[in-house]
Amino acid sequence: MNTTITQDIATDIIAGASIFSTGGGFEYTAQLKKLPEIFAADSTLRLISVDELADTDYICTAYGVGSASNTDVDLSAALTKGFAVMQEITGKTFAGIFAGETNIEALVFETAKSANLPIIDADCTGGRAVPEIQFDNLFVAGRNILPLVAVTLKGDVAVLYETDDPVFIERFVRNIAVSTGESVAVIDHPMSVADAKQYLTLGIFERSRQMGAIINNAAITVDAKIAKIIKQTQASVLLQGLVSEIDLSSEKGFLEGTITVADGDQNAVLHVKNETLVCTIDSTVRLTAPDLITVLDLETGFGVHNSKIAVGQQVCIIGISASKLWRTDAGVKRFNPQAVGLAFETVLL
Repeated sequence: MNTTITQDIATDIIAGASIFSTGGGFEYTAQLKKLPEIFAADSTLRLISVDELADTDYICTAYGVGSASNTDVDLSAALTKGFAVMQEITGKTFAGIFAGETNIEALVFETAKSANLPIIDADCTGGRAVPEIQFDNLFVAGRNILPLVAVTLKGDVAVLYETDDPVFIERFVRNIAVSTGESVAVIDHPMSVADAKQYLTLGIFERSRQMGAIINNAAITVDAKIAKIIKQTQASVLLQGLVSEIDLSSEKGFLEGTITVADGDQNAVLHVKNETLVCTIDSTVRLTAPDLITVLDLETGFGVHNSKIAVGQQVCIIGISASKLWRTDAGVKRFNPQAVGLAFETVLL
């Protein structure tokens, strides 16, 4: 696979990623705003697979850390600076950039354009968005993601070279975001392509592109779109109803709280920490992370970003199985409700 990414393809990728972001990542319209500049005249982006590089080539990732309530932010300059610092401290010439998680594609496009590098069709979080850095494929496999370069919007740079504690890495970056009150650009995961083949989740851009092509297809009804989404993801429908209550806050550097969806006498409560991580129905736990809990908008077919959900919105809550790695004992031990401070038992599809 060696695909030239046009603005239309990028739009499909971002739309499709909304299905796998479980309400987090970067909000759809905020990402769309970046595309005209990214795809200005003479701008070319390539999407490639890891198989198109030598095993000895090096790649890394780029993403943003902050509250899901504030994703309409320009991190391009910070990402460019962070990438240059990463090359300097590692002494590596990087052959490509991959996604830190699903649904931050515009950030990856920006960094790839500024660095004139191809985008690797992969991420490091199981093909979904996650609330904290420690929920990473490499940590499940007993590996590390350092060194890490964090850059503020003002251009201040912090580098973390060594620690064995994934939670410390999260706190290191999160504290910068909280203290500045803004999102932080992060470059990390410098790795060989041989390691990438072993540890990354592959094919996530192409998967999102296919899903986005369904969502953006004006020739079919929204009901047909949702039916196709459910079939293609092999999803389980948890509840369909009306958003009746929203209790979310961004005071601690995350978008946190609950969303209630009512269907007659049934009530689903979605527990949010940037992403939707637990779904209870009538006080019974129905599904939790690491499986994906996605809220579909019944008027558009898009996955709803938690910063944009509204009382009165008609939605369908679906569950999608996590990647095989995250459903292993090691994956579930790392990423579960208790790991994000929610006092619920783990329930998977």
